[in-house]
Amino acid sequence: MPKRVDHAERRDAVAAVAEQVIADRGLGAGLRDVALAGGWSTSVVTHYFTDKRDLLEFTLRRTIEGAAARIETQVGAGRTRLAAILEENLPLDSRRRRQWRLFIAFWGRAVHDPTLAAHQRRRHAAFRSALAEALAEAWGADVRHDAEREARRLFALLDGLAVQAAFEPGEWSADLQVDLVNRHLAGLGLSPILEVPRPAPPALGSHS
Repeated sequence: MPKRVDHAERRDAVAAVAEQVIADRGLGAGLRDVALAGGWSTSVVTHYFTDKRDLLEFTLRRTIEGAAARIETQVGAGRTRLAAILEENLPLDSRRRRQWRLFIAFWGRAVHDPTLAAHQRRRHAAFRSALAEALAEAWGADVRHDAEREARRLFALLDGLAVQAAFEPGEWSADLQVDLVNRHLAGLGLSPILEVPRPAPPALGSHS
């Protein structure tokens, strides 16, 4: 019997490869590049995506939804919403740097693409709103700031750090990014809440 293919799973796998390819090569990469990177024929990619734009838009949406799911997982595990949002949206490790390289590649296309530009504006508005709500939650009853205005300031800080760290990771270590954001939060009357990701300790009995 021929092997059954989970089409939703395969579509997601193609988009996962596309995310890596776009992060590494930019939006100049085509369907054939994605197919080669995934070890498929080009017909496999075109079976799930009608054209390059379809693949690009699905990949961006998948990346954003994945980040949102990780934030909810962190909140469910006890992290504050503000900490979870900030840590997911800083390029603190290779996964998050790749995520930011993908976003930057799409920004370049969105400047001249009205549809993508509208998508970016909606995404940014939603992110500012989420930041404002998380700041208000962190302040609780002791609100002495304009949450919307401070969300805009914090958004600008995150974008600035992320863009510089994406281009010069050696100059913008995770420790430096976390320190700068924690200092900004302290100026808002909030305790330092960000943490630098550390490698998990080796399992007992493992050998280096």
